Amino acid sequence: MILSFRKASQVRIQFIRWGLMLVVLLLWQAAGSSSPKAHFFYSTPIEVISRLFQELVSGTLLADTAVTCEEVLLGFSTGLVAGFALGLLLWWYGSLGRAMRPFVIALASVPVFAVAPLLVFWFGVELIGKVIVVALSVVFICLLSTYQAAEQIESDFWEVAACVRASRLEILRRMILKGSIVMGSPSYRLAMAFGFIGAFLAELISSSNGLGHFIQRSSGLYDVTGIFTGLTAFIVCALIATLLLEWIDRRFAKWR
Repeated sequence: MILSFRKASQVRIQFIRWGLMLVVLLLWQAAGSSSPKAHFFYSTPIEVISRLFQELVSGTLLADTAVTCEEVLLGFSTGLVAGFALGLLLWWYGSLGRAMRPFVIALASVPVFAVAPLLVFWFGVELIGKVIVVALSVVFICLLSTYQAAEQIESDFWEVAACVRASRLEILRRMILKGSIVMGSPSYRLAMAFGFIGAFLAELISSSNGLGHFIQRSSGLYDVTGIFTGLTAFIVCALIATLLLEWIDRRFAKWR
């Protein structure tokens, strides 16, 4: 009975999801086809899909997508590992973590687009500069989520740990490491989205390839169809990355 209810609920969710998408596409198609002026400003989904296939066949969009995905993958991995390690470090040294908390929050509140030009200027316009921009977009989200998860786990289980006389290292190894990954996984998926935003900003500042460059070039030519084509590629890449992280999260479900 419960399984049948869950399957029915999943079907309903999928129906609503795809129904909403269909309604948006139909409204967009109607708006873009209503007049030549509207077509210039909005294009249509049919033209965007057609351009998407044309660019894929030519190989241009695939090359730009590969560049952006490489930047996001390297930057996200760097920011995730650094944020996770720093979050655990601040938890391990509790006084240091409490002292550093306002500074971490202050740094996390600085908009990435405000410092991205400096980072590209300092580290260059090649891959390393863009990876650092992506890593900076990710690192504070991962740091704060890991630190808060570690503190929450310790406060919830400190009595149990005290009863079995577990050392702080054993608490870290048996509870904090695994628990922080599980509790922080939603934040890591959010960080992935910010990683794509960071890559886009870095490519807008200075780049000769990548999806950001593709969109900027289309914008300079007043090519609305090209802009939406680049945005579609961005969205698809972000969705695939998010689904991959959700799959990894399910693999760690036994730790819950």
